[in-house]
Amino acid sequence: MNFSRNFSAFNIIIALILLPGLIVSLWRCAFRIVGEKANQYVEIAVDFDEFKYLSLDENLHLRDLLGLLKTNKASSVIVSEDTLDSLEKEGRITIMTSRDIRKLSLDKNFEIEHPIAQNTVGTLWVHSEDTGLLSRIEQILSLKLPQEKLIRIHQNLLLINK
Repeated sequence: MNFSRNFSAFNIIIALILLPGLIVSLWRCAFRIVGEKANQYVEIAVDFDEFKYLSLDENLHLRDLLGLLKTNKASSVIVSEDTLDSLEKEGRITIMTSRDIRKLSLDKNFEIEHPIAQNTVGTLWVHSEDTGLLSRIEQILSLKLPQEKLIRIHQNLLLINK
């Protein structure tokens, strides 16, 4: 059998496509092996929320637990991002919609007026007893939303227009 007869043009094209891919993948694998050999340490991380609950359960101060973590070679503490939903689940804020506000009223035609518009449909009403927390929420949202969408109508109440 003649090798060149069985090796069709299609096979040559496929080989020309696969060969550079194989070479590049082997080259990248070599880089990964070098990188993995250089980093032989494993980072030990502790979730801050779990850490906080542990300190409450064990009646220990966070400073004391941080010292224990340091002596046990923990190298990182993971801080999770708070969302409006997580803050509401923790009971730190209350979120209501305009429909919820209207349900609180005895008058079915009740419509809350606020400085930006007569119609409050789609507005979130965020209430918190912690004015510092509400100020931080307002500050962070002001980076993501136009300022006219955020209205602080009371020290404990923030309106977020969608």
